Amino acid sequence: YILLAYFKKNNKYLLESNLISYVIPIWEKSSSQEIEFSINSLLEENHLINEIIIVFDGFKSFNLGFKIPKEFKEKLKYIYCGINRGPGVARNKGVLFSKSKYIFFLDCGDKSVKNRIQTQLISLKNNDVCFGDIREVFPSGKEVIRRGATSYQKAKRLIAFRNPFNNVTMGIKKSSFLELGGYANLRIGEDWVLMGKIIKKELRISFLEKELVKVFTGNDFLQRRSGKKYFIEIKKCLKIILKLKLMNRVTYLFSLINLFFLRSFIPKKILSLIYRFLRN
Repeated sequence: YILLAYFKKNNKYLLESNLISYVIPIWEKSSSQEIEFSINSLLEENHLINEIIIVFDGFKSFNLGFKIPKEFKEKLKYIYCGINRGPGVARNKGVLFSKSKYIFFLDCGDKSVKNRIQTQLISLKNNDVCFGDIREVFPSGKEVIRRGATSYQKAKRLIAFRNPFNNVTMGIKKSSFLELGGYANLRIGEDWVLMGKIIKKELRISFLEKELVKVFTGNDFLQRRSGKKYFIEIKKCLKIILKLKLMNRVTYLFSLINLFFLRSFIPKKILSLIYRFLRN
């Protein structure tokens, strides 16, 4: 108790320990083990978390029997969506029901690293939104650090071709999130559009060159990022980026053709190599 009193006095970020909400969307393919893994990764910073909001995206994901650490018994809240509409809509609903000044996100099965909240909360004192790096762990066991854009200039160059930031590392003021209108109503690329809106609005961004989240890709990682359905959603995403005037029509067509070729004709093994190279 003496130590806690000392830290509260000397670390201003601890004074806002009740102002942080975590939003974690889950759906029918989320396992109890994945949910427990993500929630347990937050235990070390329990004192900085006001609430953890689990959004059940679709009735098939209801009533999963996952175990809750006793430290979070009073902090977990549940939102039930009868129809699955994708992670973007689920996150938006989580934010709407949140009661904190700052919002952090985590995808089911991912791990928040030690001191993530402390690091980002300090940055958010003078900024609207904060991003960092992720460590991707592939089924083979290979690990790769994926770095996000570290300046507005680089983000503007990348936005026409891919999401310039690591979405799962985002910490953002709730007021800024609501002002932007949240994630786009898309099943794929919803985060890409949100990053476009952040750039267009010129929010104050903290670019952290630190690992904040460990992401476990799974065997279906590339499968979810190829095929006709993927391309249709990405086309919608690029059209919105175009409307935001973050690229011209020539760049839009080039990006669209490039993505279509990569996702439709290149064999999965080669695509995997290209993907890892670009992520690295």
